[in-house]
Amino acid sequence: MPVELDDSTWPLVTLKISGTPSSEEEEYFTNTSVRFPERRELYVAVIDLREAATPTPRFVRRQAAAQKAHLEELRSYCLGVAFVIRSAMLRGALRAIFHLQELPSPYIVVKTIEEAHSWASSKLARKGLDGDDA
Repeated sequence: MPVELDDSTWPLVTLKISGTPSSEEEEYFTNTSVRFPERRELYVAVIDLREAATPTPRFVRRQAAAQKAHLEELRSYCLGVAFVIRSAMLRGALRAIFHLQELPSPYIVVKTIEEAHSWASSKLARKGLDGDDA
């Protein structure tokens, strides 16, 4: 399945996209990713895009609209998001997009999953949450 969501290590949430998700999978990813604040608990997300294809414009629009609709909840409960992208060009493009449209939470764009987990653990530790499993 191109879309995987794992909250079994809460408050660390891992979201992974491989290849090109179908429209239904894009919708599932978008809807699920903005529901985590409904728990009313602090968390950090690692979004693993190492094997993802370039996102479709439809997916980008869906994500932007969902974030806008849930802006306050995301600001209140999401301590941060670590994006894992292998391609330097895509990492730069994502940073440029976020410069134009800010995310509701702090973020980092990194090359390795280890960097993402280290950053996520530090975000959780600053709030006294267990980030050792990251």
